[in-house]
Amino acid sequence: MSNSIRNSFLGLGPMSNNVIEAIDEYSFEEKKAIMIICSRNQIECKSLGSGYVNDYSTEDFSSIINHKKKRNPYIYLCRDHSGPFVRNTPKDNLKDELNDTKTSMQVDIECDFDLIHVDTSLCGSQKYEIAEELINHCNSLDKKKESLFFEYGSEEHGVALNRENFKRDLDFLSKFNNIEFLVGTTGSLTKEIYQAGEFNNEDSLFMSNLAEEYNIRIKDHNCDYLDFADVKLRKISGIGALNVAPSFGAFESKILINIASSLQLFKLIENFKNVVLQKKKWIKWCYDNSNNNIKFFSSAHYFFMHESYFELVEQIKKHRDLNKETINFLKKYINIYLQDID
Repeated sequence: MSNSIRNSFLGLGPMSNNVIEAIDEYSFEEKKAIMIICSRNQIECKSLGSGYVNDYSTEDFSSIINHKKKRNPYIYLCRDHSGPFVRNTPKDNLKDELNDTKTSMQVDIECDFDLIHVDTSLCGSQKYEIAEELINHCNSLDKKKESLFFEYGSEEHGVALNRENFKRDLDFLSKFNNIEFLVGTTGSLTKEIYQAGEFNNEDSLFMSNLAEEYNIRIKDHNCDYLDFADVKLRKISGIGALNVAPSFGAFESKILINIASSLQLFKLIENFKNVVLQKKKWIKWCYDNSNNNIKFFSSAHYFFMHESYFELVEQIKKHRDLNKETINFLKKYINIYLQDID
């Protein structure tokens, strides 16, 4: 991997095939780097059950992205939140979870991932010890050498930055020479289908200035539903990159429902909405008293492989080019994050 990943300011989750195509088209047309950041719930290796995004395994997904990279040098294949207990259905003990994490990471490396986010935030007092084991494990598998970079840490929601803990994170990372990002607690918070956080400029400047001494960039997670002013504020505060994911699933779902409503496909809409609400994936993003529309749009993307979704899409495509309309809209949203940021 070339050092041009240093030019990347946006990490975007592959919420669907349309999101993937929007990333590819926008980055190639605008010549701006974008990190495609897949969580282990979204994309996972075959031996561990694959993921919910199009039922893709790591092997299949990386083949698609690496094929695009032959034409497009502006996309990077990255792993988000890889560590013990990070999946929706973790195993009961640390040993098994650690082994699964190593298996997942090995496949990532074999599939030419550019960056792996090591997240040991759920490992308690052993978080540094396990992170060091995982980073050393990955480095020992990296046959290309100097081709693999790491992100470390996990955002904390609804709490102020603990500066002493942040300094300890940097001291820990100083023993490695291929750390690209440290996750920073900036106040960003995605909730329901809104940006519910309050960005802390003072903490962000503190983190970015100190991290720069280590040649490490701060990654701000939970940066969904921002406007251009919000993005610029993070940029001038020294934040090195932003992660965005669920909002793109919500926006694609809104496009789907708006077009379907214009075609009066109300019964099929209702069928799909009922499936989404009954499955309760919205619990991760919403409150119990959130209204059903918010619950639906926050979690519909988890069910883009459900029969009720395909039935709705099939009818829409008889009248409209749903994929093209969706991709064009999502490219405009990507531009909010990357316009005039060089």
